[in-house]
Amino acid sequence: MRSSGLYGISHLQYTATRSGVNAPVAAL
Repeated sequence: MRSSGLYGISHLQYTATRSGVNAPVAAL
């Protein structure tokens, strides 16, 4: 179920980008 995990990460990045805090996400 790697796809589900990848989806979770993508969702977090999407949410962070919308929040305007994509910098910490990019650091990860």
